[in-house]
Amino acid sequence: MASVGESYFFRNREFFNTLGFLIRNKKVESILSVGCARGEEPYSVAIAAHMAGVLNDISIYAFDKNPDYISQAKKGVYTRWSLRGVPEDLLTRYFSREGEERFKLVDFIRRAVYFFPGDITDLSTLPPVVKRKFSLVICRNLIMYYEPEEREVIARNLKTFLHENSLLFVAPQEIFLLLGHGFSLVSTGSLVALGLPRGKEEEPLSASYRLPPESTEVLGLMDQGRYGEAEREVERILSSNPLDPTAYFLGGLLSLLKDDLDRAEEFFRKSLFLNPKGKEAARFLSLIHERRGENGLAGDF
Repeated sequence: MASVGESYFFRNREFFNTLGFLIRNKKVESILSVGCARGEEPYSVAIAAHMAGVLNDISIYAFDKNPDYISQAKKGVYTRWSLRGVPEDLLTRYFSREGEERFKLVDFIRRAVYFFPGDITDLSTLPPVVKRKFSLVICRNLIMYYEPEEREVIARNLKTFLHENSLLFVAPQEIFLLLGHGFSLVSTGSLVALGLPRGKEEEPLSASYRLPPESTEVLGLMDQGRYGEAEREVERILSSNPLDPTAYFLGGLLSLLKDDLDRAEEFFRKSLFLNPKGKEAARFLSLIHERRGENGLAGDF
């Protein structure tokens, strides 16, 4: 598969707003961006870390299979299109103009990220410095473009970067693709993360839920941080099929991203009622109880 080149800074601004505080509070030391394209994502991480006051305390690595993208990333020069998610105050603070439509990252942000060519489907293409465990791994909007057999390879390879306390962030729609490959849900506040399971491997989500075509639009809106539009789309699906367990599951995931635990619990309970085999909804309910400190209830699902 060709490298995915479509990316932009602060894709889902809420994700990066929360990520900076997560890096600080979890005392994250190392971060890996997988399939980093032209560097927009890892540089966004670096800016978020700088805003949280922890940039000097972490190391950020990134790789992509396209060497041309890596070359462009190292230069740190971008068009207005790549910066469409950057507020004007951050654009002024972290970029300098180069002509009418080009902007260059400040040097201390560029120096904060180490870029390498490499393919997540073939770890032999990676340099030794990247073949290690990381506190936090980001692989968003990449897995969904691969065929199922390649996803199995990617899932296996992603695990090599994780230790028992590592966090893996993927796009919302990719959570559905990885839960069946031995990853567990992890409580991280309003962000939904994956990690290595502490117990037996999870069963594939696809065994419990069928994702209708309209769910793709909902998940895409979530990934872009367009939560209001995603919520309206969930309501539209439920108005036409009020007994759809997948729609309730999506509503629960959306509410969790919005940090509305009560609403998320309501959605996941309805999803589980309509689909008793939906172990993923049960996992999210346990996660919600864990977030609330209700450890006695966390294991009831």
